[in-house]
This record gives sequence, C-alpha cells and structure tokens, in this order.
Amino acid sequence: MGEAGLNYAYEDYLDSDEDNRRFLEGRLFGKYEWAFTEKTKFSQGLEYLQSFKNGDTWKLNSETALVTAITDILGLKMSYSVFYNNDPRPSDLDETDTILATSLVVTY
Repeated sequence: MGEAGLNYAYEDYLDSDEDNRRFLEGRLFGKYEWAFTEKTKFSQGLEYLQSFKNGDTWKLNSETALVTAITDILGLKMSYSVFYNNDPRPSDLDETDTILATSLVVTY
C-alpha cells in the first residue's frame, strides 16, 4: 500500500528564541503487511516528509508492529516507532525519538 500527498504544517515552539513556522511539505508513505494467520499480522510502515520551504529539512517516520487476537473483537498490538528529524528545533534536541508501545485493538 502506498500514499503520496501534501501536508500543511504549523510548528509552535515553547522556546522563545524560535519563531513559529508554517510551511508546505510533501508526503510519501508505504506500508507492508503480512498475515501469519487470520488474526495475527505483522506490519511495517515508512513515511517521508520533505519541507518545500527549506529543501534541507526532512523527516522520516517508521512503525514496526505485530497484532494478535485475544478474543474475536479484541486484539493486542505491540509496536516500535522511530521518528527522525534531520533539523530539529531548537537545534539542541535529539534528531531521533523512539516509542515502544502496547495497545488494545478493537475490530468488529
């Protein structure tokens, strides 16, 4: 599965040294899913965001996930997400953030 589009972004910073930014960015997204069984699947999603205001600024987001059924309508999702920003504001922030998550998923 793939997507392409445009985003209008507004970034508001708590740091008084940074000005708020409004800009248009391009978006490319792709996702791969593999079903082990009818109720258990693996997925990998990747998103690329390119700023049109500053050609050197881009972001890359990734989510790797495994979903398995607990009951007919309730499932458990375990995921690991990586968020990379090559030009974070303020500049002393890390370029990479990660999230390890567990979620309940309802399907009907």
